[in-house]
Amino acid sequence: LLQESRDGCQRVLGHEHPDTLQTLGMVGRVHCKKGDFDAGGLLFEKVSVGFSGLYSEAHVLVSYYRRCAKCAAQRVVPQSLKEFRAEQETMYERRAKRPRNGQR
Repeated sequence: LLQESRDGCQRVLGHEHPDTLQTLGMVGRVHCKKGDFDAGGLLFEKVSVGFSGLYSEAHVLVSYYRRCAKCAAQRVVPQSLKEFRAEQETMYERRAKRPRNGQR
């Protein structure tokens, strides 16, 4: 069903549309969960390149799919986007609590 959704998104919205790219990313996660890390990694690379063309390099989706590609290369199922965002928020909260310029 996800692959049918991907095909429909590509046909109706185009290959570079954010919804199409997100659907490709979901297909990549399914490939990884099934143990096909090579196929998942290729999709993650494609999606990260697509999002970097739409958004800045620092955008959360670019960072997320780059990490997914690294996970696939290490034969590890990547975390969900929701988990990734929660991890990023926690990291920024810790950073905000750190003393700056020698302050205590």
